[in-house]
Amino acid sequence: MSTGQTFLTLGAIVLLSYTSLNVNRMYVSSVKDRVDIQRDIEVISYGQSLSELLYSYSPEAVYPTLDNFYGDCEAVNNSCVDLVHETELGFTLYAIVTLQDSPIADTLATISIFDDPDADQDEFVAQFNAAITRIPTN
Repeated sequence: MSTGQTFLTLGAIVLLSYTSLNVNRMYVSSVKDRVDIQRDIEVISYGQSLSELLYSYSPEAVYPTLDNFYGDCEAVNNSCVDLVHETELGFTLYAIVTLQDSPIADTLATISIFDDPDADQDEFVAQFNAAITRIPTN
């Protein structure tokens, strides 16, 4: 094989390697983006589920009921086992519910959702507000 053919073959191998590397990089980036989007969808779904759960309590005694169930859940490391959600992708989501009186509603519940990438730090993911009012009974 002559020198020209050797360089041509070497150039073809380098070009094939570069193209293959870029295709693999784009595939990994695409998969990562899809996983991030799926995680965001699951976070929104979990937040909406918690909001609906808060709205489902009896309207006669909304605040005392919520305070009994969620009053101590103001830190991720508390033992609020009901506020831990394992997603289909294997993420563990934690929620904190903060209750406060509000001028526009009887109770304002703030739901903060955290992701636990590792045991040392929690990543804030989303926050939902639920204004809960008592329905007047006649």
